[in-house]
Formats: sequence, structure tokens, C-alpha cells
Amino acid sequence: MNSRFGPPIDMSDLLALQSADQRQRRSVFVGRVSTKDNQDPTLSIPRQVALASERLEEGEEFVAFYWDVESGMLAPEQRGLGPREMYEALAVPVPRDGGLQDLLERVETLGVTHALAERSDRVARAMLTSLTVEHELERLGVEVVYANEPTGGTESGRLRSRRYGQVDAEVYRATMLEMSMRKAASASSARSGSWPRIRTGGGSKPPRRCAGCAGANTSRPQTSSRSSAPRPTSTPWWGGAGRTITWSC
Repeated sequence: MNSRFGPPIDMSDLLALQSADQRQRRSVFVGRVSTKDNQDPTLSIPRQVALASERLEEGEEFVAFYWDVESGMLAPEQRGLGPREMYEALAVPVPRDGGLQDLLERVETLGVTHALAERSDRVARAMLTSLTVEHELERLGVEVVYANEPTGGTESGRLRSRRYGQVDAEVYRATMLEMSMRKAASASSARSGSWPRIRTGGGSKPPRRCAGCAGANTSRPQTSSRSSAPRPTSTPWWGGAGRTITWSC
């Protein structure tokens, strides 16, 4: 029977009406620690695996583990370049099938459906990088799941929580850079020898004289090899520039 009405409105792009993924669920672990010195990988990586595992379905296990020991400020193509011997020497009690870049290259071959991480900064601290990775994985049909995000609720609420977390990671990244620059400036100042200088008199106010030295010239310290040589008694040498030292005999 022919209808005089046109075809129905196409609403297939709405989230609620999208067809469910019929593929068998295959989840991989994604993790990262900054350096082997700042974060012990033998402790941090297993902890991340345990937290990410909470988002696995009942009876499910990770099909692969992808993690790096590198800065989260690096671009994806610069991650995972460390030699295999380096990772083996770390003796982390978690298998490693590669790094973030390896995951992006093998997603389709492995038939990965979900990528689970503890939180967004385990993928990258730079927000643009984490968004780029998310976009690429979603384009390949992989859902990115962070264990610290709330379950249930609306898609808008989940998205808001995720973006807030990525902003926090970006702010933390900027804070670390500022602290690093301040430390470098402080170290440079110390190496150049720019320590506070002591002014022994000068200016409009003459240095003080002790009672036993009345009438003596004390515009500069008296030098002597004897133990009774004049020595500072009020302001230590670290008192800072612009201080006047008083002397006693």
C-alpha cells in the first residue's frame, strides 16, 4: 500500500537512536607515568590497572596493555620511543604490548572496542593531545573510558565531567612548567654568584663604635692576626645588602 506521506524524518544521528555496537567487547588498558624517578612504575602502573579494571564487565579481562614511562606533555608520535630493554629493566609486574602510539596503530587489527584508563591525564596532560587521541580512537570505533568518571547519568553530564578533568590536567601542566622555570632561574642566580653584599659603613651615617674604641677610626674593620681582632656582633653576614655592621674589640 502506497502512502501519500513522505519518508519519516531521519533521526539516526541522535544518541538514543543509534544502533548498538554488536561487536564482541575487547578492552585494552592505557596508562602512563611521568618518569621512573618521579613516579615508581612498579607501583603506579599496577594501581592504574586495578582502578581501570573496575570498569570492565563481569568476567572480562584486558586483551592488551599499552603504557608509557614518559612525560604527558609529549605529542602522541613522540611517545613510546624508549627501547624495549629500558622497559624490561623497570621490572613492572604488568605486561606491556606497546605505548600510546602503538595502540593507535593496532586498534583496527586487534578489533579493540574500548580503551580504559584511570583518568584523562594518563593519556596526556595537554588537553589538545588527549582530545586528539580521543577523536582518533572514536573515529576507529573505540570508546574511551576513564575510571574516575561517574557512571550513569546523562551524556552531557559525562562530557562536562571529562572536560573539567582535562582542563585541570592542562592547568597542572602549566603550573609544573612555571615551577620548573623558577627553579632554573634560582639555580642560575646561585651559579653566577649574585649573593647579598654587606656594606661596612659608607653613606651619610657613620658606623657605630663600641665604648672601648672611642676616638678610634672604625670606618673599616681592623685586621690583626691576634685573637682580639674586631669581629661583627650584631648583624650576621647573611643579613642582606644595605645593612651596617657594628664592631666590638
